[in-house]
Amino acid sequence: MALIYGLGGGTGAMCGGFVSDRVVRATGGARWYMWGSALTVLLSAPFAFFVFLSSKPIIALLFLIVPITLMHAFLGPVTAMIQGLAGLRRRAVAAFCICPPGARAKMPTYFCAHPKEYD
Repeated sequence: MALIYGLGGGTGAMCGGFVSDRVVRATGGARWYMWGSALTVLLSAPFAFFVFLSSKPIIALLFLIVPITLMHAFLGPVTAMIQGLAGLRRRAVAAFCICPPGARAKMPTYFCAHPKEYD
């Protein structure tokens, strides 16, 4: 299961960013970063449904590959959009805000910028 999450998640994040960059370049609309992310999350729902309905564990794990890959495809475009919207001086704070809460709790406090530094 760790391989499915690791390889599927990594593949989904890389392919999601690559495909959304291509679509944005072809259409000229940056809104496709978010629309593409939303579509991949919606497309993963039917496959997740089959994971829960399968009677054998090996079939459930095989069905799990597709929703994991699609669910992680939003990471590349969303992270790029957040970093693009944040100003140059706020990118570190934006990166910190999109970190998982468990990772944030273990970071030393000197990684956390004080909001008054940006006024």
